This record gives sequence, C-alpha cells and structure tokens, in this order.
Amino acid sequence: MQSLGLTVSDSVAFPVELLRGSDIVRGEPVAVAVRAEATPALCTAEGELKTTVTYRCTRCLTEFPAPLETEFREVFSHTPLTPEQEQAEVVYWPGDQIDMAPYVEQAVVLAIQVQPLCKTDCRGLCAECGANLNTEKCGCDTRKVDPRLEVLTQLIGKLTEQ
Repeated sequence: MQSLGLTVSDSVAFPVELLRGSDIVRGEPVAVAVRAEATPALCTAEGELKTTVTYRCTRCLTEFPAPLETEFREVFSHTPLTPEQEQAEVVYWPGDQIDMAPYVEQAVVLAIQVQPLCKTDCRGLCAECGANLNTEKCGCDTRKVDPRLEVLTQLIGKLTEQ
C-alpha cells in the first residue's frame, strides 16, 4: 500500500480563550511542525508545538515566562469508523483537507501549567500584609491560633508573666 507524506511548518496565534480567567498573562505565537502520512484509508498527523507562555505565579502573583513544548498525534479516517477505530480514537474526517487548528489548540491546552509557579520553592505572599516573601521579609506574626484555644493562650501568657 502506497503512502503519501507531507511536512508543514507554520506559526499560529496563541489561543486567546486561554487568557480569560486564567493564570496566563500572554502567549507568543505557536510554532507548529506537522508531518502527515496518508494511505487510502487513514491519515496520521504527528506534530510538535513550541511557544513561550507568560504566567502569573499562583503563590506570589509575579509574572514569568516559561517555554511550552509538546507533541501530538492524531489519526484520521476517510471512511466511517469501525468500533475498533472508535476505541483507538481515530477521527472520522470525510473531507479532502483536515483543519489541524482544533488539534493544535487542544495540544496547547493540555500542555499549559495548571498551577504555575515562578520557581519550585516560591514562598508566596504574606497573608497579613501582602509582602512578596521571595523578595522581602515582613514582621507579621503568622502564627495562627485556633480561636477555641485563645483562652489557653491568654492563660499561658498570664502564667509566664508571674
């Protein structure tokens, strides 16, 4: 069986909908390289995506850039799917051209950091004064006392005064 191959490289806009209500500040255009192999029955598309995403750290709210690189693979069928193909996640595509945009966008979405951190040991913000604990120290008393034990704290304070 003869197969036809095609390689395409392009740059597409970062999916704008990812910027709404998320920790993503901005995304650079996505460099896409796709290699497609087609037989009379199936078309396999394998690709690599590369971009830079600027996140907002979930602990300290600092903006920081991070590379995003991922791969994807999709298999398309020109004929209606068999039950085995449906289980193997083959996509039925009856047309002559395949729009790869939704698959590129899906790969980007799956590669996005869920809770981005500017660094693994990010100390976050002070809960009392809001200071960024990565860059400054604050004098806040961050010891939390259970309100039910406040009476004991007062009693200990009186005993140590004596």
